[in-house]
Amino acid sequence: GKAICSAVIAVLFFSGGPSLSAQPVKKYPVLLMPDSKEKVDSILKTAEHLRQDPHRQILYTEAFRLVKELDYKKAEAAVYDAYGVYKRDMSQYDEAINYHNIALDLALRRGDVKMQIRSYNNLGVVHRRIDDYNTAIEYLHKALTLSEKIGDDYNITIALNSIGNIYLSIEDYEAAIHYFKECIPIAIKAGNSRGIAINLQNIGDCFEKMQKTDSAEKYYQNALVYNISRDDEKGIAICYNSLGNIFKKQGQVDKGLSLLKKALYINTKLGDQLFVAVSYSNIGDAYFLKKDYNLARKFFDTSLLIAKNIGSIAEVKNAYEGLTQIAVAEEDWKNAYTYNSIFKRLSDSIFLKSNITLR
Repeated sequence: GKAICSAVIAVLFFSGGPSLSAQPVKKYPVLLMPDSKEKVDSILKTAEHLRQDPHRQILYTEAFRLVKELDYKKAEAAVYDAYGVYKRDMSQYDEAINYHNIALDLALRRGDVKMQIRSYNNLGVVHRRIDDYNTAIEYLHKALTLSEKIGDDYNITIALNSIGNIYLSIEDYEAAIHYFKECIPIAIKAGNSRGIAINLQNIGDCFEKMQKTDSAEKYYQNALVYNISRDDEKGIAICYNSLGNIFKKQGQVDKGLSLLKKALYINTKLGDQLFVAVSYSNIGDAYFLKKDYNLARKFFDTSLLIAKNIGSIAEVKNAYEGLTQIAVAEEDWKNAYTYNSIFKRLSDSIFLKSNITLR
Protein backbone atom coordinates (compact mmCIF):
# COMPACT_ATOMS: atom_id res chain seq x y z
CA GLY A 1 0.00 0.00 0.00
CA LYS A 2 0.98 3.63 0.58
CA ALA A 3 3.88 2.78 2.88
CA ILE A 4 5.54 0.64 0.20
CA CYS A 5 5.04 3.40 -2.39
CA SER A 6 6.72 6.05 -0.27
CA ALA A 7 9.53 3.70 0.69
CA VAL A 8 10.18 2.87 -2.96
CA ILE A 9 10.08 6.52 -3.97
CA ALA A 10 12.48 7.38 -1.13
CA VAL A 11 14.92 4.72 -2.30
CA LEU A 12 14.71 5.97 -5.89
CA PHE A 13 15.38 9.56 -4.95
CA PHE A 14 17.76 9.43 -2.08
CA SER A 15 20.05 6.64 -3.19
CA GLY A 16 22.07 8.99 -5.35
CA GLY A 17 20.21 7.93 -8.48
CA PRO A 18 21.21 9.27 -11.88
CA SER A 19 21.25 13.07 -12.04
CA LEU A 20 20.30 14.99 -15.15
CA SER A 21 23.76 15.53 -16.59
CA ALA A 22 24.32 16.82 -20.13
CA GLN A 23 24.90 13.34 -21.59
CA PRO A 24 21.45 11.82 -20.93
CA VAL A 25 19.63 15.05 -21.82
CA LYS A 26 21.25 14.89 -25.26
CA LYS A 27 20.27 11.24 -25.53
CA TYR A 28 16.71 11.75 -24.21
CA PRO A 29 15.48 15.19 -25.38
CA VAL A 30 12.17 14.54 -23.57
CA LEU A 31 14.00 15.40 -20.32
CA LEU A 32 14.27 19.01 -21.52
CA MET A 33 10.50 19.52 -21.51
CA PRO A 34 9.20 21.83 -18.78
CA ASP A 35 7.84 19.97 -15.74
CA SER A 36 4.23 19.05 -16.50
CA LYS A 37 1.84 16.12 -16.73
CA GLU A 38 2.50 16.08 -20.50
CA LYS A 39 6.18 15.51 -19.71
CA VAL A 40 5.31 12.41 -17.65
CA ASP A 41 3.15 11.04 -20.50
CA SER A 42 5.93 11.76 -23.02
CA ILE A 43 8.54 10.06 -20.82
CA LEU A 44 6.37 6.92 -20.61
CA LYS A 45 5.92 6.90 -24.40
CA THR A 46 9.65 7.42 -24.96
CA ALA A 47 10.57 4.67 -22.50
CA GLU A 48 8.16 2.27 -24.23
CA HIS A 49 9.85 2.97 -27.59
CA LEU A 50 13.24 2.46 -25.96
CA ARG A 51 12.52 -1.05 -24.61
CA GLN A 52 15.85 -2.10 -26.12
CA ASP A 53 17.84 0.56 -24.26
CA PRO A 54 19.24 -0.91 -21.01
CA HIS A 55 20.19 2.60 -19.78
CA ARG A 56 16.68 4.05 -19.65
CA GLN A 57 16.59 4.06 -15.82
CA ILE A 58 17.03 7.86 -15.82
CA LEU A 59 13.66 8.31 -17.57
CA TYR A 60 11.82 6.48 -14.80
CA THR A 61 13.68 8.39 -12.08
CA GLU A 62 12.42 11.63 -13.65
CA ALA A 63 8.88 10.23 -14.08
CA PHE A 64 8.71 9.20 -10.40
CA ARG A 65 9.92 12.65 -9.34
CA LEU A 66 7.27 14.44 -11.44
CA VAL A 67 4.39 12.15 -10.45
CA LYS A 68 5.18 12.95 -6.83
CA GLU A 69 5.77 16.70 -7.26
CA LEU A 70 2.76 17.29 -9.55
CA ASP A 71 0.56 14.90 -7.55
CA TYR A 72 -0.28 13.29 -10.93
CA LYS A 73 -2.38 10.43 -9.53
CA LYS A 74 -3.71 9.34 -12.93
CA ALA A 75 -0.24 8.38 -14.20
CA GLU A 76 1.15 6.94 -10.97
CA ALA A 77 0.21 3.31 -11.65
CA ALA A 78 1.50 3.55 -15.24
CA VAL A 79 4.92 4.73 -14.02
CA TYR A 80 5.20 1.88 -11.50
CA ASP A 81 4.08 -0.67 -14.08
CA ALA A 82 6.50 0.60 -16.74
CA TYR A 83 9.32 0.48 -14.21
CA GLY A 84 8.34 -3.12 -13.42
CA VAL A 85 8.74 -3.98 -17.11
CA TYR A 86 12.19 -2.36 -17.08
CA LYS A 87 13.16 -4.47 -14.05
CA ARG A 88 11.89 -7.59 -15.86
CA ASP A 89 13.98 -6.68 -18.94
CA MET A 90 16.98 -6.50 -16.59
CA SER A 91 16.05 -9.98 -15.20
CA GLN A 92 15.39 -8.47 -11.72
CA TYR A 93 12.22 -10.44 -11.17
CA ASP A 94 11.52 -9.85 -7.46
CA GLU A 95 11.70 -6.12 -8.00
CA ALA A 96 9.55 -6.37 -11.13
CA ILE A 97 6.83 -8.21 -9.17
CA ASN A 98 7.00 -5.60 -6.42
CA TYR A 99 6.48 -2.67 -8.84
CA HIS A 100 3.68 -4.42 -10.78
CA ASN A 101 1.90 -5.13 -7.48
CA ILE A 102 2.10 -1.47 -6.49
CA ALA A 103 0.72 -0.52 -9.94
CA LEU A 104 -2.11 -3.05 -9.56
CA ASP A 105 -2.94 -1.76 -6.08
CA LEU A 106 -3.16 1.83 -7.36
CA ALA A 107 -5.21 0.78 -10.42
CA LEU A 108 -7.70 -1.15 -8.26
CA ARG A 109 -8.09 1.83 -5.95
CA ARG A 110 -8.70 4.19 -8.87
CA GLY A 111 -11.01 1.75 -10.67
CA ASP A 112 -8.70 1.99 -13.73
CA VAL A 113 -9.57 -1.22 -15.64
CA LYS A 114 -7.06 -0.72 -18.48
CA MET A 115 -4.27 -0.37 -15.95
CA GLN A 116 -5.49 -3.43 -14.01
CA ILE A 117 -5.34 -5.47 -17.23
CA ARG A 118 -1.81 -4.29 -17.94
CA SER A 119 -0.64 -5.10 -14.41
CA TYR A 120 -2.27 -8.56 -14.44
CA ASN A 121 -0.67 -9.34 -17.83
CA ASN A 122 2.76 -8.16 -16.68
CA LEU A 123 2.54 -10.09 -13.39
CA GLY A 124 1.64 -13.18 -15.43
CA VAL A 125 4.70 -12.71 -17.66
CA VAL A 126 7.13 -12.27 -14.73
CA HIS A 127 5.77 -15.31 -12.87
CA ARG A 128 6.10 -17.35 -16.04
CA ARG A 129 9.73 -16.27 -16.35
CA ILE A 130 10.48 -17.64 -12.86
CA ASP A 131 8.66 -20.91 -13.72
CA ASP A 132 5.79 -20.19 -11.30
CA TYR A 133 3.08 -21.32 -13.72
CA ASN A 134 0.13 -21.59 -11.34
CA THR A 135 0.38 -17.96 -10.27
CA ALA A 136 1.08 -16.86 -13.85
CA ILE A 137 -2.07 -18.56 -15.18
CA GLU A 138 -4.18 -16.95 -12.45
CA TYR A 139 -3.06 -13.44 -13.36
CA LEU A 140 -3.36 -14.05 -17.11
CA HIS A 141 -6.92 -15.35 -16.86
CA LYS A 142 -7.82 -12.23 -14.86
CA ALA A 143 -6.31 -10.11 -17.63
CA LEU A 144 -8.08 -12.11 -20.34
CA THR A 145 -11.49 -11.94 -18.60
CA LEU A 146 -11.25 -8.16 -18.09
CA SER A 147 -9.98 -7.59 -21.67
CA GLU A 148 -12.85 -9.59 -23.16
CA LYS A 149 -15.30 -7.71 -20.95
CA ILE A 150 -14.25 -4.31 -22.34
CA GLY A 151 -13.45 -5.60 -25.87
CA ASP A 152 -9.74 -4.71 -25.70
CA ASP A 153 -8.29 -6.73 -28.62
CA TYR A 154 -4.70 -5.68 -27.99
CA ASN A 155 -4.69 -6.98 -24.42
CA ILE A 156 -6.66 -10.10 -25.40
CA THR A 157 -3.74 -10.99 -27.71
CA ILE A 158 -1.20 -10.41 -24.95
CA ALA A 159 -3.09 -12.65 -22.50
CA LEU A 160 -3.73 -15.43 -25.08
CA ASN A 161 -0.08 -15.39 -26.11
CA SER A 162 1.13 -15.61 -22.52
CA ILE A 163 -1.25 -18.48 -21.71
CA GLY A 164 0.00 -20.27 -24.83
CA ASN A 165 3.54 -19.77 -23.55
CA ILE A 166 2.71 -21.55 -20.31
CA TYR A 167 1.37 -24.58 -22.19
CA LEU A 168 4.58 -24.45 -24.23
CA SER A 169 6.63 -24.43 -21.02
CA ILE A 170 4.82 -27.51 -19.64
CA GLU A 171 5.18 -29.30 -23.01
CA ASP A 172 1.49 -29.39 -23.96
CA TYR A 173 2.25 -28.33 -27.53
CA GLU A 174 -1.18 -28.94 -29.06
CA ALA A 175 -2.82 -26.65 -26.48
CA ALA A 176 -0.09 -24.05 -26.95
CA ILE A 177 -0.53 -24.01 -30.75
CA HIS A 178 -4.29 -23.64 -30.22
CA TYR A 179 -3.79 -20.44 -28.16
CA PHE A 180 -1.15 -19.00 -30.50
CA LYS A 181 -3.28 -19.61 -33.60
CA GLU A 182 -6.32 -18.10 -31.88
CA CYS A 183 -4.20 -15.05 -31.18
CA ILE A 184 -2.93 -14.22 -34.71
CA PRO A 185 -6.18 -12.97 -36.36
CA ILE A 186 -6.95 -10.87 -33.26
CA ALA A 187 -3.41 -9.44 -33.36
CA ILE A 188 -3.87 -8.60 -37.07
CA LYS A 189 -7.19 -6.89 -36.27
CA ALA A 190 -5.60 -4.97 -33.38
CA GLY A 191 -2.68 -3.90 -35.58
CA ASN A 192 -0.30 -5.59 -33.14
CA SER A 193 2.55 -6.56 -35.50
CA ARG A 194 4.82 -7.42 -32.58
CA GLY A 195 2.13 -9.85 -31.40
CA ILE A 196 1.93 -11.45 -34.85
CA ALA A 197 5.72 -11.95 -34.91
CA ILE A 198 5.75 -13.41 -31.39
CA ASN A 199 2.94 -15.88 -32.13
CA LEU A 200 4.54 -17.07 -35.38
CA GLN A 201 7.78 -17.57 -33.45
CA ASN A 202 5.99 -19.51 -30.71
CA ILE A 203 4.17 -21.81 -33.14
CA GLY A 204 7.57 -22.51 -34.68
CA ASP A 205 8.86 -23.34 -31.21
CA CYS A 206 6.06 -25.87 -30.66
CA PHE A 207 6.76 -27.58 -34.00
CA GLU A 208 10.48 -27.69 -33.18
CA LYS A 209 9.74 -29.36 -29.83
CA MET A 210 7.50 -31.86 -31.68
CA GLN A 211 10.52 -32.66 -33.94
CA LYS A 212 8.74 -31.14 -36.99
CA THR A 213 11.75 -29.08 -38.06
CA ASP A 214 10.52 -28.13 -41.54
CA SER A 215 7.29 -26.59 -40.18
CA ALA A 216 9.29 -24.92 -37.40
CA GLU A 217 11.73 -23.37 -39.87
CA LYS A 218 8.84 -21.99 -41.97
CA TYR A 219 7.26 -20.25 -38.96
CA TYR A 220 10.62 -18.92 -37.70
CA GLN A 221 11.43 -17.42 -41.12
CA ASN A 222 8.01 -15.72 -41.20
CA ALA A 223 8.55 -14.33 -37.70
CA LEU A 224 12.00 -13.03 -38.73
CA VAL A 225 10.46 -11.12 -41.65
CA TYR A 226 8.03 -9.37 -39.25
CA ASN A 227 10.78 -8.59 -36.74
CA ILE A 228 13.12 -7.17 -39.39
CA SER A 229 10.31 -4.98 -40.77
CA ARG A 230 9.75 -3.63 -37.23
CA ASP A 231 13.50 -3.30 -36.57
CA ASP A 232 12.90 -5.28 -33.35
CA GLU A 233 16.36 -6.38 -32.26
CA LYS A 234 15.15 -8.63 -29.46
CA GLY A 235 12.73 -10.37 -31.83
CA ILE A 236 15.47 -10.75 -34.45
CA ALA A 237 17.80 -12.30 -31.83
CA ILE A 238 15.10 -14.78 -30.79
CA CYS A 239 14.60 -15.80 -34.44
CA TYR A 240 18.36 -16.18 -34.99
CA ASN A 241 18.53 -18.42 -31.91
CA SER A 242 15.63 -20.54 -33.12
CA LEU A 243 16.83 -20.86 -36.73
CA GLY A 244 20.36 -21.58 -35.44
CA ASN A 245 18.98 -24.51 -33.42
CA ILE A 246 16.99 -25.81 -36.38
CA PHE A 247 20.07 -25.78 -38.63
CA LYS A 248 21.99 -27.63 -35.87
CA LYS A 249 19.29 -30.31 -35.81
CA GLN A 250 19.42 -30.59 -39.61
CA GLY A 251 23.16 -31.25 -39.42
CA GLN A 252 24.17 -27.78 -40.69
CA VAL A 253 26.08 -26.99 -37.50
CA ASP A 254 28.33 -24.20 -38.84
CA LYS A 255 25.41 -22.40 -40.46
CA GLY A 256 23.55 -22.67 -37.14
CA LEU A 257 26.55 -21.53 -35.11
CA SER A 258 26.95 -18.28 -37.06
CA LEU A 259 23.28 -17.36 -36.37
CA LEU A 260 23.61 -18.31 -32.67
CA LYS A 261 26.65 -16.02 -32.34
CA LYS A 262 24.69 -13.17 -33.94
CA ALA A 263 21.93 -13.77 -31.37
CA LEU A 264 24.44 -13.73 -28.50
CA TYR A 265 25.89 -10.44 -29.76
CA ILE A 266 22.43 -8.77 -29.84
CA ASN A 267 21.33 -10.23 -26.47
CA THR A 268 24.54 -9.08 -24.78
CA LYS A 269 24.06 -5.59 -26.20
CA LEU A 270 20.43 -5.49 -24.97
CA GLY A 271 21.44 -6.69 -21.50
CA ASP A 272 18.64 -9.25 -21.04
CA GLN A 273 20.53 -11.84 -18.98
CA LEU A 274 17.97 -14.61 -19.45
CA PHE A 275 18.42 -14.51 -23.23
CA VAL A 276 22.19 -14.21 -22.85
CA ALA A 277 22.14 -17.45 -20.80
CA VAL A 278 20.02 -19.15 -23.48
CA SER A 279 22.48 -18.03 -26.18
CA TYR A 280 25.51 -19.40 -24.31
CA SER A 281 23.76 -22.74 -23.83
CA ASN A 282 22.81 -23.01 -27.51
CA ILE A 283 26.36 -22.20 -28.65
CA GLY A 284 27.72 -24.73 -26.14
CA ASP A 285 25.49 -27.34 -27.74
CA ALA A 286 26.78 -26.45 -31.23
CA TYR A 287 30.40 -26.90 -30.13
CA PHE A 288 29.42 -30.18 -28.46
CA LEU A 289 28.10 -31.40 -31.84
CA LYS A 290 31.42 -30.34 -33.39
CA LYS A 291 33.13 -32.47 -30.69
CA ASP A 292 35.00 -29.40 -29.39
CA TYR A 293 34.28 -30.34 -25.77
CA ASN A 294 36.56 -27.76 -24.12
CA LEU A 295 34.88 -24.86 -25.90
CA ALA A 296 31.42 -26.39 -25.33
CA ARG A 297 32.14 -26.65 -21.60
CA LYS A 298 33.17 -22.98 -21.45
CA PHE A 299 29.87 -21.88 -22.98
CA PHE A 300 27.76 -24.14 -20.72
CA ASP A 301 29.70 -22.95 -17.64
CA THR A 302 29.04 -19.31 -18.54
CA SER A 303 25.35 -20.03 -19.12
CA LEU A 304 25.19 -21.81 -15.76
CA LEU A 305 26.79 -18.87 -13.96
CA ILE A 306 24.37 -16.32 -15.47
CA ALA A 307 21.31 -18.56 -14.94
CA LYS A 308 22.16 -19.12 -11.26
CA ASN A 309 22.73 -15.40 -10.87
CA ILE A 310 19.24 -14.49 -12.16
CA GLY A 311 17.50 -17.52 -10.62
CA SER A 312 16.33 -19.21 -13.84
CA ILE A 313 15.81 -22.88 -12.93
CA ALA A 314 15.03 -23.76 -16.57
CA GLU A 315 18.37 -22.41 -17.84
CA VAL A 316 20.37 -23.90 -14.94
CA LYS A 317 18.78 -27.24 -15.88
CA ASN A 318 19.71 -26.80 -19.57
CA ALA A 319 23.32 -26.00 -18.70
CA TYR A 320 23.61 -29.12 -16.52
CA GLU A 321 22.12 -31.21 -19.31
CA GLY A 322 24.87 -29.91 -21.63
CA LEU A 323 27.60 -30.56 -19.07
CA THR A 324 26.25 -34.09 -18.54
CA GLN A 325 26.51 -34.80 -22.30
CA ILE A 326 30.12 -33.58 -22.38
CA ALA A 327 31.08 -35.68 -19.33
CA VAL A 328 29.50 -38.80 -20.92
CA ALA A 329 31.31 -38.13 -24.23
CA GLU A 330 34.61 -37.83 -22.34
CA GLU A 331 33.79 -40.92 -20.23
CA ASP A 332 34.14 -38.79 -17.11
CA TRP A 333 31.59 -40.90 -15.22
CA LYS A 334 31.97 -39.19 -11.85
CA ASN A 335 30.99 -35.76 -13.21
CA ALA A 336 28.41 -37.30 -15.53
CA TYR A 337 26.68 -38.81 -12.50
CA THR A 338 26.87 -35.56 -10.49
CA TYR A 339 25.62 -33.32 -13.31
CA ASN A 340 22.88 -35.74 -14.30
CA SER A 341 21.60 -35.95 -10.70
CA ILE A 342 21.31 -32.16 -10.53
CA PHE A 343 19.67 -32.08 -13.98
CA LYS A 344 17.09 -34.70 -12.90
CA ARG A 345 16.37 -32.91 -9.63
CA LEU A 346 15.77 -29.59 -11.43
CA SER A 347 13.57 -31.30 -14.06
CA ASP A 348 11.45 -32.74 -11.24
CA SER A 349 11.16 -29.38 -9.50
CA ILE A 350 10.00 -27.71 -12.73
CA PHE A 351 7.60 -30.59 -13.35
CA LEU A 352 6.13 -30.23 -9.85
CA LYS A 353 5.68 -26.50 -10.38
CA SER A 354 3.98 -27.24 -13.69
CA ASN A 355 1.43 -29.66 -12.24
CA ILE A 356 -1.10 -26.97 -12.65
CA THR A 357 -4.82 -26.71 -12.70
CA LEU A 358 -5.46 -25.27 -16.15
CA ARG A 359 -8.94 -24.80 -17.40
